[in-house]
Formats: sequence, C-alpha cells, structure tokens
Amino acid sequence: MSVPTKLNLINDVQSVFEEITDWYSSQEDVDFNKVVKKDKWTAAGHLYHLVKTTSAINKGMQMPKIVLKSLFGKCNRVERTFMEQHTHYLNTLGAIVDSGKVVTPPSNVVPEEGRAFKVDSLLKRWKKGGDDFCYHLQSWSEEDLGIYLVPHPLMGKLALREITYFTIFHTNHHLDNLKENYTPVS
Repeated sequence: MSVPTKLNLINDVQSVFEEITDWYSSQEDVDFNKVVKKDKWTAAGHLYHLVKTTSAINKGMQMPKIVLKSLFGKCNRVERTFMEQHTHYLNTLGAIVDSGKVVTPPSNVVPEEGRAFKVDSLLKRWKKGGDDFCYHLQSWSEEDLGIYLVPHPLMGKLALREITYFTIFHTNHHLDNLKENYTPVS
C-alpha cells in the first residue's frame, strides 16, 4: 500500500476537522454541556479533549528536528500504513483491556467533571488547532514525516505521519461516538 502524500494527509485532516465543526454547529447550544450518560463526557467534554490532544500533537510537530531527534531518536522501523497504525492502536487498547487495567487519557487532556464550556470559544480553539496542525504538517518534508518521532502515551514513539493517522482516526472515533450518543432524536 502506498504512503499518502502530505497533501492527501492535509486534506484528510481538514476534512475530519470540518466534520467535527459541522456536527457541533448543527447541535443546540443548550445541549453542549448536558450530561447524556452518567460518568461519561458531555459533548463539550469530547471537543475539549480533541482540542487538548491536537494542541499536544501540535507542540511536538513544531519542534525542530534536532530536538525531536535528541528527545526521541529517529524511526528505526518500517513506517506503518494508516490501517496498520489503526490496528496497532486497537491492539494496544485491547491488550490493556485484556490485562484488566483501566485505560484513561492523560489528565491534561480530560475535561474536569462538571466544567461548563462555551461552544463558540471551544470551536474557535478547535479551528485554530486544525489550522495549526495543517501548517505544521506542511512544514515537514515527505521523507521527514516518516523519520522523526513524537511520543504517544499508549503506543510509544510514532513517526509524524503515524501521529497524523492517529489524529484522523482518533477524531473520527469521537465523531462516531457523538453521532451515536449525543445527537438529539427528532
């Protein structure tokens, strides 16, 4: 399977970010902070989580090559395809679940329970995060996307292209969850 070009990746990132924006824009503001299921995030909580994870990835993607190399080394394995990366993520989660451990995102990307958010403010941060992500992605060469690494809290070190794949399917995962659980029934 061929590796998608940087332009393909940018288009895919822009597309999924727009889908999230469109979904939230089509919802009633009054439902944004509404608890739908006990002990589950609100729709606002999902967006906050996506904003924070995108921000963390943006920080890694804007680091100079020399810093990334000194902190995380260079990729010393064959770069994963989108599907291989997705399978790796699902297998990692499955192994953790099978071990009986509870998987929770790092606390710095989890919304505080009971916190209320303003939809316009959070959507503005989401759009900026997506624009920044595409800007940073554009600044890397095709070759370097497969060489330089950033850390992921569950999957370890990922090549920049792989963390881009992760961003796409992680965002889609939350969008699917939102569509299934948070869209009001007409």
